[in-house]
Amino acid sequence: MSNTELKQIWKDNYRVVPNAMADMKKVAAVATAFNSNIDAVIKLSGEQIAKLALDIGISWIHLHRIGRSKIHGPRDFIKALVRCF
Repeated sequence: MSNTELKQIWKDNYRVVPNAMADMKKVAAVATAFNSNIDAVIKLSGEQIAKLALDIGISWIHLHRIGRSKIHGPRDFIKALVRCF
């Protein structure tokens, strides 16, 4: 396939972009997701998670008042574990 033919295919494929961009303005909300690499899988029981929480001083109240957050340390990790169940 020649360079000219490849350019024509590219132009044909991307000809719809201006209209698609205009349609994007009509979208009210967008959800995104991502995937990350997993280096290890560790099976934890509820008892083990409770012990970890006690060891680092997280109270029952803190485990039930979990808002949106990021994982910055051990406390955030335990909160994330509890929230995902």
